[in-house]
Amino acid sequence: MRVILFNMKTKTVKKPVNKPQYTANAIIMGKKYQGKGTTVAEAISSLKGFGNVKSKVILAVTDGKTTKERVIMPMVAWRIFGSHGVTKEIALKQISQLFF
Repeated sequence: MRVILFNMKTKTVKKPVNKPQYTANAIIMGKKYQGKGTTVAEAISSLKGFGNVKSKVILAVTDGKTTKERVIMPMVAWRIFGSHGVTKEIALKQISQLFF
């Protein structure tokens, strides 16, 4: 008796992993700005188009299902949007902890 073995390749279909897409909306002095990213910190840091922030910022972050809004004081807003280096990284980490 002869046994024949087949090398059967199985095709597995990888399902795409749905990473949450975060959207950050900022209202500064009546103007609206929007940024997107895969994390809260990326979404907030992608907000561009304004210079030195010297007023309160209404910051809303949405993950598609829920939206959370926070009022950011001027000094913290300056640390996020106006500074650079370690100061900016620390401020982004602290603010992103307030959301989700």
